[in-house]
Amino acid sequence: MRALFIGLGGIGQRHLRNLKAIAPDVEVAAVRAKNRTFEISDSLQADLSTDIVSKYGIRIFDDLESALSFAPDIAVVANPTVSHLQTCRQLVEGNVPVFLEKPVSADRRGLEELVTLVEEKKVPVAVGYQLRRHPCVRRAKSVLEEGRLGKIYSVEARVHAFMPAWHPYEDYKDFYASQRSLGGGVVLTEIHEIDLIVWMIGKPLRVSAMGGRMSDLEMDVEDTVSAVLELECAGRRIPATLKLSFVQRPVSRFLGIYCEHGSLELDIPNDTLVVSGSSLEDVDTLSLDNFDRNKMFVEELSEFIDCVRSGGEAETSLERCLPAHEAALAMLDSLNDGRMVEL
Repeated sequence: MRALFIGLGGIGQRHLRNLKAIAPDVEVAAVRAKNRTFEISDSLQADLSTDIVSKYGIRIFDDLESALSFAPDIAVVANPTVSHLQTCRQLVEGNVPVFLEKPVSADRRGLEELVTLVEEKKVPVAVGYQLRRHPCVRRAKSVLEEGRLGKIYSVEARVHAFMPAWHPYEDYKDFYASQRSLGGGVVLTEIHEIDLIVWMIGKPLRVSAMGGRMSDLEMDVEDTVSAVLELECAGRRIPATLKLSFVQRPVSRFLGIYCEHGSLELDIPNDTLVVSGSSLEDVDTLSLDNFDRNKMFVEELSEFIDCVRSGGEAETSLERCLPAHEAALAMLDSLNDGRMVEL
């Protein structure tokens, strides 16, 4: 197998290590912008003593056009958000299956054309939404599908993070998430919960959002947003509230789903799911000890490779991820002009 990486920052290097574990004989090439040679661990620590190009035998290309001469069997796109769509389009045009880091794009320009191109050429494209693989998330989805909690009444999600501390090896002002020109901002950077809500509950119908740049940090993107989404669920319309911040401490990720006969509450950083029934005594807790987060990344990449080989459709195929992505873009529209956006 030959794999082409577009971007080898923290997430790109994680995918590289996982791919080498899945397919040890894989040949690797890369198109890079920053050309850092040090290795970045899964915990985002820099190992300045290791040259990744030498360690993994990576063939380096200056641009994507020349890299296609490598004849890759798959590509992993992990460059800044603003470049995702065009990079993906070039690869699909070259009949190269794509594993695309989230989000799909920074805006709608060319999005419809990419979707049409993927359909016409039947080239697999999967999006990196690894939180769908979390055991607590998957159990929560199963409980909802079983129906024992009855009708869903409402959903609440909260994401608190502190983006300037994410990459100790670089100034946060240089990180794509802090720059509008690179597709940054909390809505697209922290899109996972939007994806989970749509995947677990139902199609988004309309969105209203408020917020913006609330901190004094040196960036030109929204860092704090509160939104209300209306979802279609089993023929009914239900509200979902969402609070996103990447300038807030302490860190937390919470998803609550409130139903006719009880509730589900997910604490993702602590790997815990609490399922509550109608009485105070009816509580079931799933708590994972020493859960290895990297398993989620391995599973999503393994499934993508299996689908490329078998011709199947990945759980996070481009088509299946579009409703949540459209909801995120609508959230940005609402944030910019103050209106409720219909989907």
